[in-house]
Amino acid sequence: MYKELLNKIKYYISAYWMGVLSDKFYQFSSPTNHFTLDVAKVASRSKCLLLARKYYQEIQTEYPVENKKELIKIIKLELSAQPESVSLYQIGEYKNKKRIVTYALLNEQALTFLNETTWLFCIPESWLVGAVFNSQLVKVESQNDSYWLYSTAEKINSYPVKGLFKTSSAFCAAVGINNDEEPLSLSHQKVIDLFRTQSLKLLINNFKGMWVKKQSSQTFDLQILFPGLIAVVFSLLVYNYGVSFYLEYQLENQQVKQKELTKKSGELFSLQKIIQTKADKIAVLDKALFNSGVPLTVWQTLLPLYQDESLQFKSIVAFADNSVRVMVEAPKATKILELISNQPNVTNAQFYTDVVQIKKLERFTMSYTLSEAKEQLNNGISQ
Repeated sequence: MYKELLNKIKYYISAYWMGVLSDKFYQFSSPTNHFTLDVAKVASRSKCLLLARKYYQEIQTEYPVENKKELIKIIKLELSAQPESVSLYQIGEYKNKKRIVTYALLNEQALTFLNETTWLFCIPESWLVGAVFNSQLVKVESQNDSYWLYSTAEKINSYPVKGLFKTSSAFCAAVGINNDEEPLSLSHQKVIDLFRTQSLKLLINNFKGMWVKKQSSQTFDLQILFPGLIAVVFSLLVYNYGVSFYLEYQLENQQVKQKELTKKSGELFSLQKIIQTKADKIAVLDKALFNSGVPLTVWQTLLPLYQDESLQFKSIVAFADNSVRVMVEAPKATKILELISNQPNVTNAQFYTDVVQIKKLERFTMSYTLSEAKEQLNNGISQ
């Protein structure tokens, strides 16, 4: 929501200062009209200008310079020797021990349109499209003349769709690329949309190469920038408030989730302790059942004790004379003896050893006799 609002504010602010030079000089209308183009009545307000392909000539020069800052100094010295002309430049990536610089030399027709403006930035149309559709063959349907375009990080190639380059295959052969895919067709309206949405990114990456100083810049009135500055400040305030509100909301949610996770982790820890306790009991019972041959009738008698989670079995021994000895640890020895005494088929329940206190538990051995038939007990032992 905040991103959409900020984009609308950004487009509203930028549209007022943007202009397009194609067959005529155009500027964007009110955003309520979907940013349509109208013939400019006051061209002097333009601060960022999109130049149609026919208004400049592309020239490429190779420089064996790796450092970009040093190359910019060289370019500025070369351009200062031609004060009457206006040239924009874009520096490619360093590859094969060289950098390719693409110049856009504005022709006389473009300068005639620009004499009455206070423009500060000029964006060649082919550079804008090439920055978005990198390493793609594009046929740009310009408002005046269509042209082929193929751009990479190193250089830009664009030629009108006429003469030797009426077909894409001829252009691809000249540029040195494969002609396997159909070219992407780009309408004039799409180019305008790219200018409205992508120009800021292109200017940031090539700020010095597109920044144009006019000789009449000393007459530039800063007051015309006040509406834009107010809008920028307002958008920053809205952005800061929105971000702060969003971060506070996210922080509260994270704190609530952290409390829930802490509570669940505590419950999980308690369950782990219960499971471990039961697992220990099962291990003791399993060992006694399968290793010592304790009859099932003995287990039936001990079942109520097993349900007491505080009790721990240490050993169980069953004898042929129906007597049983059980060593356990429990909080209260007398309570365990009472539970055994109340079980069916149990007689003579008593402590076989003294009760020993171990921390909070009492360890003891008790003995009792089962009144089951001796045959059943023997059968149980033989199993």
